[in-house]
Amino acid sequence: MSKAEQECEDFYDLNTYRDNTTGRYVTALPFLRSPTALGDSLTTARRCLSSLERRFKTNIALKTDYDAAMRDYLERNIISPAPALTDTNYYVIPHHGISREDKPLRIVLNATARCIDTNVSLNDCLHSGPNLQADLTAIILKFRLFPIALTADIKQMFLAIGIREEDRRFLNILYKFDEDDTAKMYHFNRVCFGLRCSPYLAMKTVKRLARDETDFPIASEITSDHLYMDDLGVSVDTPENGIQLAHDLIELFKRGGFDLVKFVSNSPEVLKSIPQANRLSSKIEFDKQDNMKLLGLIWSPVEDEFSIAIKFNPQAKCTKRLMLSTIAKLWDINGFCAPVILHAKLLIKALWVAQIDWDAEPPSDICAAWKRFLSELPALQDFKIPRFVGIVPDSRVILLGFADASEKAMGASVYICVQPASGPNEVNLIGAKSKVAPLKIVSLARLELCAAVLLSKLFRFVIDTVSPRCHVDEIFAFTDSTVTLHWVHSSPHRFDTFIANRIAQIQNNLDPKHFYHCEDVSKLPPAQRRLIWLICPLVESTKPSKPFFGVALTTLDRRKF
Repeated sequence: MSKAEQECEDFYDLNTYRDNTTGRYVTALPFLRSPTALGDSLTTARRCLSSLERRFKTNIALKTDYDAAMRDYLERNIISPAPALTDTNYYVIPHHGISREDKPLRIVLNATARCIDTNVSLNDCLHSGPNLQADLTAIILKFRLFPIALTADIKQMFLAIGIREEDRRFLNILYKFDEDDTAKMYHFNRVCFGLRCSPYLAMKTVKRLARDETDFPIASEITSDHLYMDDLGVSVDTPENGIQLAHDLIELFKRGGFDLVKFVSNSPEVLKSIPQANRLSSKIEFDKQDNMKLLGLIWSPVEDEFSIAIKFNPQAKCTKRLMLSTIAKLWDINGFCAPVILHAKLLIKALWVAQIDWDAEPPSDICAAWKRFLSELPALQDFKIPRFVGIVPDSRVILLGFADASEKAMGASVYICVQPASGPNEVNLIGAKSKVAPLKIVSLARLELCAAVLLSKLFRFVIDTVSPRCHVDEIFAFTDSTVTLHWVHSSPHRFDTFIANRIAQIQNNLDPKHFYHCEDVSKLPPAQRRLIWLICPLVESTKPSKPFFGVALTTLDRRKF
């Protein structure tokens, strides 16, 4: 943590208190520099309001929704009329609205707007604070561990936190309900959207709530570790525990002035126990077509599967700018469709080697590869990932990982194999990482070692994430390179810097005793070969059958390790 971040933490602790009546937390704006550096913000705010009023004249529905949102803010004491300001030490935030057919109006506050005389904005004067977000990949992994899944959302998270009175002069907005009226000044009484410090203040306050409310130890732990901004995702072992957790979470957040809403679960029994006002839908049982957005993925509670959201224009012109824009929209933080992303990475590498301008058309071979990539990309919409990995009471949990490399790329994948006391084993893909080979020619043996580094990092992450919630009985890390295996089991000081550094990384992440040799990947079943990252046809990677997720791994003969 940097010195500035520590100062922000200390400032929050000293200037945050809890209202004894409502339980709501009240905090202060963490100024990085004195707000006296601000100047004339009113002129810009007036111009923005005039622009907004011109939109109202051509969009009556927008005006109606805007008035309703502002009146709602007033009724809930989120904003209130600002007192007359006798000095110039204040700030007026310009605002506008974003309206979509499928979502309610969202009022956007622009705290980056600069004062016309000082060229300083409110956000320039505020700390951003340290990043307190939980790791998104870890949240998704933990969400997959147990059979009962539960998701929820904190309603208007920022607006549930109060701002001390002396700082409200910097959170002013202009608005008028009637076109013939004079614009009036209102100030926010709560943390508002658009501030540089808002995400920090929100996460810090929720973590403080979890610390303060000792009546709900499990719910407090879940709040700290399973929350990504305002989205909560958790899995538990039984419906009974799910029911208890849901009620504890609702009560915990209620005590801090927050509303936990939009509950969804794959268990009708759990949903039935949750008040309808806190559920996403009045339905207890969902249909197969009912899909929920969760942490960047699409989740079907009925099928209990994830799918990948694909948005792209198949007719888009082939330029470096549009290619990178399309690739950036492929959200796959856990590596579920890493072979597809790897193809995209190789195309990016080819673009840079070609040294073309942003809006120029790449060479014909790159364009042909790109068009083929786009033509096969829709197949990802049929790509399903089981949410539940199969952990049940009295089961053994085994982690299996593979690392491999070619002259073009390297990668690693980790599976979880669950062996119940009775019944078949359940094996699922946990995650994967891939990386293109560097432009500088590197020997295949060294690339294999780099792949082992990727695998060790992936194992370290999975072990650290899974171990607090379930016991890992065995770990197997596989490579088909005998040279890599020899290096991993050797002392780093015997080798040159490149090899020694990577051996040390591997050994720090994972005990060398867990590394084994397996057959050349070309001799393995296709389901395994795909996930060990030899460059494979894209269509094979995007149309996997159930064995893609590792069912065939249970047939590996340990005597050959």
